[in-house]
Amino acid sequence: MLEVLDADAMRAADAHAIAHEPIASLDLMERAASAITGELLRSPLVQGAGTSFLIACGPGNNGGDGLVSARSLHQKGYPVRVVALEVERTSQDFTANLKRLRDAGILPQVFDPDAGLDASGCDVLIDAGFG
Repeated sequence: MLEVLDADAMRAADAHAIAHEPIASLDLMERAASAITGELLRSPLVQGAGTSFLIACGPGNNGGDGLVSARSLHQKGYPVRVVALEVERTSQDFTANLKRLRDAGILPQVFDPDAGLDASGCDVLIDAGFG
């Protein structure tokens, strides 16, 4: 069984890594996204290069991880759509990774609660909104 950390345990793990390794928070996100992407691509959910992804990103560092994962999947040639659940009050790392995502050619949609989340046409939906 795969153990899943709750939000407090994940924050503690991030803080420990930043305090005990010479690694910046943005670099830690890159490392996390690399691991996420690797696991996704080994998953039975991914049926080849045409597998499409929709990543819903919250405004904090979980959302930042989602943005980095989206960029990584895009760079590997996978079709990726990103929906930003919030764009007004975001973490610094989210904002930095949003710029990197846009620089890579991915323009995220902003979530419209009246319209809901349209996941049509995507094979894999990734929740990067909640801790």
